[in-house]
Amino acid sequence: MRQRSGILRFVAGCAVVAALAVPLMAATVSKINDDVLAPLRGPVVARKIVLANVPLYAHGTATVELEEFQVWAPGGKVIVDDGKSVQYLDPPPMRFFRGLVNGDPESFAYFSIDGTSGAISGLMATRDGKFAVDAARRRPLVRPHAGGVGNDATGGYDYYLTEMDDSDATQVAGQTW
Repeated sequence: MRQRSGILRFVAGCAVVAALAVPLMAATVSKINDDVLAPLRGPVVARKIVLANVPLYAHGTATVELEEFQVWAPGGKVIVDDGKSVQYLDPPPMRFFRGLVNGDPESFAYFSIDGTSGAISGLMATRDGKFAVDAARRRPLVRPHAGGVGNDATGGYDYYLTEMDDSDATQVAGQTW
């Protein structure tokens, strides 16, 4: 009887772990090589930026062609009204890019770079899926011979590509854009 009870607890525990793991298995996350996003860090005057070898697919890559665009009107302000006072602030220092994946007119790509931290974020949608690019702060490298903290061209971030699937999006009844 005692052995049967232990087996039932084990099976129940496995069922709970499996139930909790299902939502985590929906998205696929992979690290992106820093070289893939390097063109975004280029000069401000670039008219067209190409991200080659973006690992969107399990056995292949995509090319993302982007153009820089401005979100804020010249001299524009961000208005913050907390109910007690109104503030007119300068927009945050950001660069914005938009474009297509593999030249497909039914795709889109959007990237932004935070002008303060240098972190890159992005979204891409193709006929085959939806993808997000996010930055995660890298732990500082300590150089034993120099005695200081390392610095690199990526701003100290690792970048990750998350492939979404339909179970990642939740529909809210009666809510539309």
